[in-house]
Amino acid sequence: MKKLTKAILVATIALATMFSGCKTGMLAPRSGELFQTTRMGPGKVTEVCCMLTVGGLFAASEGHSFGYLVALAGLPLAIPALVVDECVVSPLTDIVCLPYDLCQPNHGFYIRIVDENGRPVPNVRVSGSVDTGMDDLLELDKSSFDGMTDNAGEIFVSRLSGKLTGSFRASASGYMPWYFPKRIKLDGVKPEADGRIVLQYVVKKSDLGTWKAKTDISREEILSILPGKWSADSETRKLLATELSWPSTNDPDKHCFTIDPSGSVVSRVPKYYEGAHYQDNPWRDGDKFASWQLLRKGDLELGWRAEEKEGWRWAVCLFRIVRLTKRDGEYKVHDEYYLGEDEKGIYLSPCFHDDSIGPEITLKFRKVTE
Repeated sequence: MKKLTKAILVATIALATMFSGCKTGMLAPRSGELFQTTRMGPGKVTEVCCMLTVGGLFAASEGHSFGYLVALAGLPLAIPALVVDECVVSPLTDIVCLPYDLCQPNHGFYIRIVDENGRPVPNVRVSGSVDTGMDDLLELDKSSFDGMTDNAGEIFVSRLSGKLTGSFRASASGYMPWYFPKRIKLDGVKPEADGRIVLQYVVKKSDLGTWKAKTDISREEILSILPGKWSADSETRKLLATELSWPSTNDPDKHCFTIDPSGSVVSRVPKYYEGAHYQDNPWRDGDKFASWQLLRKGDLELGWRAEEKEGWRWAVCLFRIVRLTKRDGEYKVHDEYYLGEDEKGIYLSPCFHDDSIGPEITLKFRKVTE
């Protein structure tokens, strides 16, 4: 009987200790998310045990064949650590902390999308990821989400654990796309009156429209259309100013180029729309391009990380030859503008030289008369 009493006492103390650990964050910072520790992925101990294998695989990816041997040598330590962590320790911790977690008011957070007047915007595609702040080499601590906002302009994200950070994009017809993803940060965010944690973001109205290739046109027709001045339209300039922070976007003599039938071009565009928030003057070298040529799909050689427009058939390549020393020779600096068409007519849209932003942004240059 005494042994049973002692066992019950020890078990009670152990459970009380673990439960207090749930509250104080001794086991893991608890936020109310159910089975939080398991969903957070491998812990620090497991990460350390996996470092040899991860390091070996990284070395192998860099072309060092000995990396496979290093990775294989680390498996007897990595696999048991991962199994014990994810199949025993983490689930046990979550089960013990389940009563505490169920008592918490929040089990995730909401993203709310509103327009410039603060009205909720439904049917916005929201996609991104959050992480727990763990320095995980395999990025197993990341959790993706994707969905549409409801009538209240909200989408629920079932993640609230640890030192949560992340980012996401939002896109909807009739609204300006974001050049950069919005950051998710819960530090200092106060719950609303109903106890929910809500992060609010703004989308701005725009009739910029999406990319649509112009395909039903012959080479001869294009060559007759191209000569003349092409300038970024009003919605494109609005995006350049508000989202990309490009300088002088309201200057009609910039973000434009004039194509001559002879093959020359007067260009007042930057080298390419690769980055935003330029520290230097992007026009410092004067006219960036001097010549142009019409290219068909299959003839274009894009640079590293460049994004092609989907479904394109025709593109205009602006370029100039840069002559170096006699020994180094010369190279071609170029930028590509794809031929598209919408309800307003034909436009040229520049290629993005960054695979993280390509398809969601469509800058449109239209033929203008002076």
